[in-house]
Amino acid sequence: MHIKYRHVEEEEEEEEEEKEEEEEEEEEEEEEEEEEEEEEEEEEEEEEEEEEEEEEEEEEEEEDGEGGRG
Repeated sequence: MHIKYRHVEEEEEEEEEEKEEEEEEEEEEEEEEEEEEEEEEEEEEEEEEEEEEEEEEEEEEEEDGEGGRG
């Protein structure tokens, strides 16, 4: 009888370990997703900044061009 109980106990421990491993994997996946989202946001911000800089440069060139005509 005691041996049977020990076997059940071992199975329960294994199940607990599996659950913990699954939870850890899920947490890791969530962290990876968050990191990817942050990277994407940073890239978007950089692109926006570059576009703004380009627009400013174009405006300056236009102003220089107009000033040179007068």
